[in-house]
Amino acid sequence: MTNDNLQEHLNNGLYGTPQLHPDEQRKYLGTFRERVSLTITFKEFSNNQNACLTAIKQEISSNTEEELSIKINGQLSSDIINKIIQISKENNIKFEYLADASFSHDDDANAIVICSSKSALHIENIDVESKYHELFERKSEEKNDPKEDKKGFLSKLFDL
Repeated sequence: MTNDNLQEHLNNGLYGTPQLHPDEQRKYLGTFRERVSLTITFKEFSNNQNACLTAIKQEISSNTEEELSIKINGQLSSDIINKIIQISKENNIKFEYLADASFSHDDDANAIVICSSKSALHIENIDVESKYHELFERKSEEKNDPKEDKKGFLSKLFDL
């Protein structure tokens, strides 16, 4: 072995094998950005779980030509994980449950990533709220309507 090869071998043993774009892979749960079809953050799930689950179903059904897989951050609640696993089984989609501590679980961190397992997709808009905005607009309209119909105690008393 030459001196350079020996040093490279020692460095790989000490620091691990070098990775290509490690920050990007941590953000997208172990895959590259160009393979991602849809991302859902923890905050989006906590704000509107039903819309997120509907978006997952629509994304899977709209991409029939690509072999997709679902990457699930292990910090999600078990009831949501079970629903996503059920969706993946119904559609014959592979899923990965990732309980690695290196994946963040902040509000802005990705909880779900739907991606291609083999090739790059190069989809520009991958955020669930911007890609499926009609699902989230319905939720905000539903939230606003009951508040407008509710009257306070005093207003009910004086309207009689």
